[in-house]
Amino acid sequence: MALRPKGRFGFRRTLEYLESGRVYLKDNVKTISVHYKTHGVGHRGLQRFWHEHIPQIQYKNPDVQIFSEKNIGELPIVRIYFGDGRKTKLDVEGKSSDTILEDLKAIAAQTGSNAGKEAKPHPADFGQIGRKCICEIPGQVPCPAKVPLQNVSHSWHNKGSSS
Repeated sequence: MALRPKGRFGFRRTLEYLESGRVYLKDNVKTISVHYKTHGVGHRGLQRFWHEHIPQIQYKNPDVQIFSEKNIGELPIVRIYFGDGRKTKLDVEGKSSDTILEDLKAIAAQTGSNAGKEAKPHPADFGQIGRKCICEIPGQVPCPAKVPLQNVSHSWHNKGSSS
């Protein structure tokens, strides 16, 4: 019997679900904010968009900050902020989640030969981009395997020694 992810909407945390997304945003897209209410008929499409499509977009575009603000404004809005200071609003009231995704693709997705390229490696992905340990990044504490630690005052470190 295969183990299934537990919890509400557990399938959204599976790797195959996250990798199935096909939206690669332009390099100059820096932030996407989603504003909706948790109740109301005109907000249902944006709520579904947040739960269905945003996890895939975040996975494919790790450098883009994506956040939501619930129950703040009256209208459901998606705001896109670009690196050059431009802002764009998508009015999504009464639209389905798939329509919202198509609108987002039309404004902020890569097109042509750049579409579908793999995202740049994220610096936090150790072991996948040539780094085996965080100590290989400048400014971090060196590995105890390479350089002995000095001035360690942890209780667990001094258990073997007599004081």
